[in-house]
Amino acid sequence: MQSKARTGAGAVRIYVLLDPEERLLGYAPFLVHSSRLSFSYAGYTLYGYPVSRYSLTSQPLLNGPYDREEIVMAMLSRVRKDLVGNAVAFGLGVSVDSALGRVIRSAEVRKLFHVMQHGPQYQRRLLRLPQNLDKYMSLLGSKTRQDLRRQERRLLKETGNDVRLGIYGDPESVSSFLDTVQTVSQRTYQWNQLGMGIQNRESTRVHLENVARKGWLRGYVLYARGAPVAYMVGYLYRSTYYSESIGYDPNWAEWSVGNVLHLHVVRDLMERATEWFDFMYGDNSNKERLSSDSRTEGNFYLLPRTYGWTVYVSAHRAFDATTSSMNAVLDHFDIKGRIRRFLRRRAQR
Repeated sequence: MQSKARTGAGAVRIYVLLDPEERLLGYAPFLVHSSRLSFSYAGYTLYGYPVSRYSLTSQPLLNGPYDREEIVMAMLSRVRKDLVGNAVAFGLGVSVDSALGRVIRSAEVRKLFHVMQHGPQYQRRLLRLPQNLDKYMSLLGSKTRQDLRRQERRLLKETGNDVRLGIYGDPESVSSFLDTVQTVSQRTYQWNQLGMGIQNRESTRVHLENVARKGWLRGYVLYARGAPVAYMVGYLYRSTYYSESIGYDPNWAEWSVGNVLHLHVVRDLMERATEWFDFMYGDNSNKERLSSDSRTEGNFYLLPRTYGWTVYVSAHRAFDATTSSMNAVLDHFDIKGRIRRFLRRRAQR
């Protein structure tokens, strides 16, 4: 087997693995970009070390008669040659049962890299979409079914049935879609306290317009009394809808507009014969209630096994051990919960 690398369009570095007859065995596009390895606590970054990050989503695309873990290991060995200076590799949304997930846990990969998990492992939630809403409801727990139906009825009663779904998928609609989403996003806790949210920036607009030209964009906005109250940004590709970003106006939280939006989106996707709804990265109780399937995933840094990175990893693990002890004390007295509730109340004023 032999591996090669080349720089693609933009900041993408593509690694391919070939057999002796030059047949493709594996393909891995890494997005190369500036990032920071952070010492963070309670959602705040205390210090960030600048790095050049080679990011791979999920795992390489694999083919051929060879052992899949052997192919992945060969590709990582080739990637390691390019990781000089402050360059590191990063696996986003790696299934622990995939070939990459198994290699990351192997002794062989640790001869080349320090493996540092970024955040806890989580369940990636999926929904296998049935033919109609009644069948979807039958997949859920009885309390979840009752809650969803009640939440939709309450919102319709509150608005005098003035609830509608806006659907955005054309390149020409992207700018107005982002303007609408931004009006909702800027009211959220994430926007006001963490500086996070969706804006109608040129880079975002160009990206979504390109996606829309390929026919993949599927953006949704829930309107109540004519005003936007919740949104979802996602992509429909090969019968799977990938829900990338969601948000809602906290002033409408009492009417569960996020869940009502979800029901509208599910109806629309079933009409388009979509097979899967992917809740994407991270997990929470609401995703669990609304899904039908899941798999265990994690995010991992692969840091070259050099003296400098060995020192960094030792310091980071000591920091994590200290903050874990602090968290145990704070959780016991619910101090973090009180702080988060205070910040959310302040953001909604």
